[in-house]
Amino acid sequence: INAYLAAAKSGDPEKLVNAYDRLPKNIRTNSLLMLSQVQNSKQISDDAYKATLEKLAPLYHENDNYALMLVDYYLYTEDYPKAHKALDTISRKIGGDAGLDSLHAGIDLADGNYKRAIAFARDGIRKESAYEDNYWVLLDALVYSRNYSDAVLVLNILEEGFGYQFDMQKLATLDGYQDFARSSEFKGWRTASSY
Repeated sequence: INAYLAAAKSGDPEKLVNAYDRLPKNIRTNSLLMLSQVQNSKQISDDAYKATLEKLAPLYHENDNYALMLVDYYLYTEDYPKAHKALDTISRKIGGDAGLDSLHAGIDLADGNYKRAIAFARDGIRKESAYEDNYWVLLDALVYSRNYSDAVLVLNILEEGFGYQFDMQKLATLDGYQDFARSSEFKGWRTASSY
């Protein structure tokens, strides 16, 4: 415990992560310390974050309050059905909202299930049109599914509704956007946006 307190005083996330592992089990399972461990490992590296999630996942399974923490873990392990199930657990506790729809859409986007990603993002937009994240997930899902006409509509919403100005060259080089950038829909949008 003293080593952990000394590490906390230092403010060094790596020292904190290492000291946490030496704490007695009954202290390591304290929810605030587990959350701190996840946050500290995230500051170190993606690998440290993944390793911490993997270590803590069995403890998170025991308590529905940790369902949101498990979503990242399931994304890393590509267990998309369990990621959706964890979000459903949260939804039952707090009610559905645009943010949860965005997370569901993001899971389906990662899984390559673009039709469901589009449906979740649109549901989120219907619930709260000012929640921006759903538009970004929707844009990716539309582009990846080659639904370019609707993708252009989303770009217009992001420009006019949220004040974004796009660098056409950079947009055209985004991973998965190359075919979109060569499409007539994109070229028409690009011309209209330059006025």
